[in-house]
Amino acid sequence: MEIAHLNAIMVIILRELENVFRLVNEKLSLEKQREGGHFCLALRDHFGPPLLMLKVGEQTLARAERTFRLCLEKAKRLRQHPEHLTSSQSQDENLDQHGGAVLWGDLIFSFSGLSGGEEDEKLMLTLIQPSRWHGRLPNPVDIKQFRSIEAASREAYHPTPASPEL
Repeated sequence: MEIAHLNAIMVIILRELENVFRLVNEKLSLEKQREGGHFCLALRDHFGPPLLMLKVGEQTLARAERTFRLCLEKAKRLRQHPEHLTSSQSQDENLDQHGGAVLWGDLIFSFSGLSGGEEDEKLMLTLIQPSRWHGRLPNPVDIKQFRSIEAASREAYHPTPASPEL
């Protein structure tokens, strides 16, 4: 990935993340709303630290430590499953592994802090929504890829019922 492209993406994230968090959080019921979380941006094929780690909003120290750890775990797990588009495809609540990370091109967008993995993943889907990026990047956004990510996330949380055998 070119540095100019990556810089443009990081600038957009810095400008948009707080607003997108507020937008998604306000749509939740009062008991599900949260004060903040952590976001990370990582390269799919780089097994070192993330490119960007951001605190969003305010949290208690204990909660901040948990959302930081989970945010990194989601990105790492998605990286370990190259066949997946979302961390929800490999979630296991018994192991404290949840949804909330999405693979967009060569980048992993991960968030932890809302009331559950489904809400965290909705936040990431809202952040990578093609209309948010249109005309702001050197390369066009792949709408088909976004639809595939959206479908994978939806299927993880709301599986299509199996058709009855005839």
